[in-house]
Amino acid sequence: MSITGQAGYSGSTLSRFLNAYLPKRHVVVERWQQELTTAPWTEVPVKVNRSVLGRAVEMRIGLDLAQRPGYWNRLAYLLGDQCAALLEATGFSRDDPALAEDTTTDPMLCAWKRITRPHPGAAAAHVAAEAVIEAAYWDNVGHRFRGWCVQTCRGFAALERQRLRQQGLQTWTDTSMVDALNHIWRGYCLHGRLPMLNLGRRVILEPEIVPGFAHADLIIGRTLVDVKCYAKPALYLNGWLNQLLGYVLVDRGNSLGLNQVALYIAWHATLLTEPLDRLLRTTATGKPPELDTLREQFHRDIRDELDEAMLRRNRTRFPSCLEIEPPKLDP
Repeated sequence: MSITGQAGYSGSTLSRFLNAYLPKRHVVVERWQQELTTAPWTEVPVKVNRSVLGRAVEMRIGLDLAQRPGYWNRLAYLLGDQCAALLEATGFSRDDPALAEDTTTDPMLCAWKRITRPHPGAAAAHVAAEAVIEAAYWDNVGHRFRGWCVQTCRGFAALERQRLRQQGLQTWTDTSMVDALNHIWRGYCLHGRLPMLNLGRRVILEPEIVPGFAHADLIIGRTLVDVKCYAKPALYLNGWLNQLLGYVLVDRGNSLGLNQVALYIAWHATLLTEPLDRLLRTTATGKPPELDTLREQFHRDIRDELDEAMLRRNRTRFPSCLEIEPPKLDP
C-alpha cells in the first residue's frame, strides 16, 4: 500500500508510526481548520468528475509554477497542435527562436522555457483549460504505460476520440468541467499564485520520492506541497497531514532538503503551511524527536512494504526471463 493509501487507514504502518511518535497532530489540523474559515474563495456547485478535475487543477497549477513544462506522459496523448497551444497558453515559448516558426516541429521534441505567467482573464485561458482537462483524463494510462512512445500514445487517443464520436460526443471536456477549472484558476491567480511562488524558486513537478510507493505533487523551494480539490477540505485534513509526513519520512537521506509541508486547497485558494521543526515540536509528547532519527526508525518499520513496492515496480518494468525467447543459433 502506497503512502497515499496508508495515510487515511488507521491500521497502516504509517498511521501507527505517527500515532506513536507524533500523536498531537490534531493541533496542526485545528490551526489549518481555523485558517480555512477565512478563505478568500469558495466552491461553485458543479456536477463533474471530481477525480479528473483534481488532476487537471494540479497540472494547471504545476505548469504555471515551473520554469520548464512537465507532465509529458499525459501531454503525449494530445494532438501536436493542441499540446503546443497548451504550453503557449500557460506561458511557455520554444527555447530556440529559430525553431519557433517551424510548424512541423513536434512540441514533444522541443525545449520550452517560461516567458510569462498569464493573468486570469487571458484570452488563451479557455484553450489551456480544455487541453489540460483532456490531458488529465490520461493520468492513469500515462502512469501505467510510461514506456509508450508519443506515436503510440496519440494513436491510442485517436481510437478513443473515434469511440467518443460514435457515441455522439466531440471531446472529453464539457462546459461544467471547463467552468469549474476556470473558477479555480481565477482564485489561484488572485490568491494562491503569489504565496506559492514565494516558497522558493526551485519547482519540481511530481517528485517520485520512492518509486512505486511515494509520489508527491510538488516541491517548491524546500516545501513539499500537495494540491487538493475537495469541497469540504476540513474533513480530510488529518489524512492529508499524515500523507505529507509520510512523504517526508521516506526521504531517508534528506535528498530533497525539505523544511516545510503545505496543502494548497484549490476550491478555497488557500495555502496551508507548517514548518517541519515547529510540526515536530507541536505534535510530539515530551522532547521533540530528531527528523533523521524518525526517518531511520520509520524505514525499519516499513522496510518490507518498500521492498514489496520495488518488486511490483520491477515486475512491470522488466520482462520475466521466462518470457524471453532464447536466441536462435545457426547450425
